[in-house]
Amino acid sequence: MNVTERLAACSQLSELSPAELEALAASVAIVHGDDGHVFIQEGDRGDACYIVLEGTIAVSHEHARGGAPFKRLGKGEMFGIVSLIDHGPRSATCRAVGSTTVAQLSAAAFQLLHVGSPSLVLHFRKLVARQLARDARQFNTVLVRAMTEGHPEAEHGASEEFHVTT
Repeated sequence: MNVTERLAACSQLSELSPAELEALAASVAIVHGDDGHVFIQEGDRGDACYIVLEGTIAVSHEHARGGAPFKRLGKGEMFGIVSLIDHGPRSATCRAVGSTTVAQLSAAAFQLLHVGSPSLVLHFRKLVARQLARDARQFNTVLVRAMTEGHPEAEHGASEEFHVTT
């Protein structure tokens, strides 16, 4: 199976046209990592996003659960996508579980796509927006839970200060 076909199998890329998939395939680097290979290190500057082609990625936070993974990503899933827009520090570490192969789209390659495939860039910007919306919803859920634990008045709606809008 070639790179274009492997990318087409990713559900987040299913809306792309064959030409857009070809442009993306020409823009990615295929990277292989053995068990424990770190693709993304928490705190490092973001400079690429990744699509899992084969294998599994364990996602962990240094200060949560003693650094133990809280999420696993498999074939067709993407990670590190927000860095294409903000280039900020990584919020988690992403490490190979067993032999893992990913397609890496660097921020520089993403910038070049602005000229050759603006509709592909728009698609990735929508993916970033969706990711940020999911993160915000998840953060709100965790925040409300943390705010209401130990605050019985919040559970009964007696205090406006605990209201979080989603």
